[in-house]
Amino acid sequence: MHPESVTNLKTKHMKTIRTFLKLTFLTMGVLLTTADSNGQGIPSAWQPGMKITMTYGGGMRPFSDTVFISDAVCYYSASDEGKLSRFEFTLTQKELDGLALFLRQRKFDKIREGAKPTFTYDKGSTSILLQWGDHFAGAGTSASLELEDKQKEDFDAVRNYLDQLVASHSKRKN
Repeated sequence: MHPESVTNLKTKHMKTIRTFLKLTFLTMGVLLTTADSNGQGIPSAWQPGMKITMTYGGGMRPFSDTVFISDAVCYYSASDEGKLSRFEFTLTQKELDGLALFLRQRKFDKIREGAKPTFTYDKGSTSILLQWGDHFAGAGTSASLELEDKQKEDFDAVRNYLDQLVASHSKRKN
């Protein structure tokens, strides 16, 4: 095999492994986190340093995407069979406050995961992790974990809200 081909193959596999590890650690982090232990819940306005990360993994298909939102930087990144793309955008304070209020209204910090009755092969996973101060809230789905039916609606609404924020800023760039 040509040395350049070996290097390209190693690079491609390393990117896949890094993506897998990111998804694994994010999922583990979501499983280990709990909502605000003081019972205060999510603030109704965006706090300095607050951030939310949504990650989707395509199951056995080498695809993943990430949405990251904070008061300092926001971005959407995707990896599709080794092809990487990323764009950054900025949210106004009003948009950030609207997101915080929406998360609070949807009681995102109360969403919990439970084991699914059966294992789904080749199912993608979605994880959302919110951090503010020293507090965390997270939820997600994967091949062996699924949300409770009553909380799935709130989780899907948060996921769709984040997707719409990205889409609205993506359209502004084009």
